[in-house]
Amino acid sequence: VQGAWFSPIALNPQNSSILFVGGNGNVFMSSNKGTSWAAISTNLTGGSQIEFIGNTGTTVYAATNKKVFKTINNGNNWTEVTSNLPLSNANISWLFVHPSNPNLVLITFWNLSSGNKVFSTIDGGTTWINISGTLPNIPVNCIEADVNNAVHSLYIGTDWGVYYSDTTTQDWTSFDT
Repeated sequence: VQGAWFSPIALNPQNSSILFVGGNGNVFMSSNKGTSWAAISTNLTGGSQIEFIGNTGTTVYAATNKKVFKTINNGNNWTEVTSNLPLSNANISWLFVHPSNPNLVLITFWNLSSGNKVFSTIDGGTTWINISGTLPNIPVNCIEADVNNAVHSLYIGTDWGVYYSDTTTQDWTSFDT
């Protein structure tokens, strides 16, 4: 497997023997804890590095800084799912896939593109919703979700600190205590 200096790797949340890794335009899978690897895509990106990987076990998402791809059948077919993302003026900085809901995906952006910081989809990437709220115009580097929390808590890491949101707040709050 040939990839970037920091190649993305993701453990299958349903089976710890299965791993996915992104390389030079391809996604590879190991079903034996990394002993051997097989490509499950064919040059998705035209040679650009796969920078982000997320999966639920049956659904795999792979992204560059400008495109998001998805497969629901172990790589037999891949679909680009970047529909209404603001990719002309922002670069993807993180991809989060809910471990038990393959349709719930969150993406962050690190550019100084006002109002284009955090997007979510609940339909597997068919449509993306801007959930940036009133975040300041700073790069957002990563996102994590507390999937065991009933109010769906989200945490983002920015150049200025950590911010928090959930279904009760409806916006982002500085989380610096």
